[in-house]
Amino acid sequence: MRVPEPPSRLKDFVQSKSKIVNILIFHYLPLCYHLYFHICSERHIAVTLVF
Repeated sequence: MRVPEPPSRLKDFVQSKSKIVNILIFHYLPLCYHLYFHICSERHIAVTLVF
């Protein structure tokens, strides 16, 4: 059974959605990683100061 071709508008919408998701992933993952690393390093410094 053949799947009907989705309308081009829907296709464009899905493509733009995936583009947005890609942008979010590529921009926010490094940002989150840097923040997480920064927080962990600060915690590590605090822990080393405590001990």
